[in-house]
Amino acid sequence: MKKIETWCGVLPYRQFLMKMKITVLLLMISVVSVMATDSYAQSTRLTFQLKNLAIEGVLEQVEDQSEFRFFYNEKVNVKKKVSLDVKNQTVFEILDQILEGTNIEYHVIGRQIALYNKGENVKWITSQQIAISGKVTNPQGEPLPGVSVVVKGTINGTVTNVDGNYSLSAIGTDILVFSFIGMKTQEVTVNNRSLIDIVLQEEMIGVEEVVVIGYGTREKKDLTGAVSQ
Repeated sequence: MKKIETWCGVLPYRQFLMKMKITVLLLMISVVSVMATDSYAQSTRLTFQLKNLAIEGVLEQVEDQSEFRFFYNEKVNVKKKVSLDVKNQTVFEILDQILEGTNIEYHVIGRQIALYNKGENVKWITSQQIAISGKVTNPQGEPLPGVSVVVKGTINGTVTNVDGNYSLSAIGTDILVFSFIGMKTQEVTVNNRSLIDIVLQEEMIGVEEVVVIGYGTREKKDLTGAVSQ
């Protein structure tokens, strides 16, 4: 069998060739991923006509009309009101406009966009960001579609698909908030984990708290008038 001498010793020819193929494949995947992200960013054009809306409101509009997700900490002031009238512009062109004259800058990681203040140490953006995925089920083990999964204190979030699966990016110290109608809201610290499965518990309502009315049921605290039996 042929052998090839490398910097790490002597390898059989086939083993060396296999390692070369894997290296090239990983490199191609990386390049294609970057190109796909850049292509999406350039091909996604948004149109807005917004007046006197907070920056965070504009970010929500962008998330609703694209696959981009934003995250930032409490130090970033996204309460400033802005007006926007754009047609067929990229998300970066929109960000440049709404952040003009502020102390806010942004960093793009795939389809995740981090906002931070000028001069802030941004190592946390790249060093601790984690691609998180998982499944949300009920106590019977059945998947829950449509569960809201949000990074606490931000508008960075997603919802579970029909199989109860979700995925998003977050910082290792972030807290994820899982919420769904009829279930107890649950908060979980990421703790640098990439896989977080959650079982949501049902929100129990006492029988004495519910009143039957002609067109359904209502909780007593939601009733404003008298109810006869």
